[in-house]
Amino acid sequence: MFRSALVLVVICLLALAAPALAQPPANDSFLEPGPIVIAQQKPLRDCPTEHRECYADAGKGKYLGKAACPTCWKWDELACDFCWGKKEPVSRCNSAFSACNGNCWSCDGGRDGCCMDKDGNSHGPCDNASKLKKAGG
Repeated sequence: MFRSALVLVVICLLALAAPALAQPPANDSFLEPGPIVIAQQKPLRDCPTEHRECYADAGKGKYLGKAACPTCWKWDELACDFCWGKKEPVSRCNSAFSACNGNCWSCDGGRDGCCMDKDGNSHGPCDNASKLKKAGG
């Protein structure tokens, strides 16, 4: 499935690039507007940085603040997700706040929202719909 989706994407990109690649520019100036616009287009998806809420004592303790957690496009999920895996949000909380003592939970939507523990397990109302919504899907 993944391989066929990747092949389809490559074929589509080549089809889009074919007219621009077929003819060289009329002059040496690459700054003038011309038929080559692929380089000026935005990436397929811009993934947001999530600002996760950090709670001490495995989510039962006090709110400590927010930690920035970048997300990256994951082709196997067709959505934005944490760049370095499910443990990353908690790792960022534990790094940002010494009061975590290595046992913070990282939450989206407050303590009663979708929270993640230090092992990358989800707690609360977590689903892919919110992830896809943030990615624009």
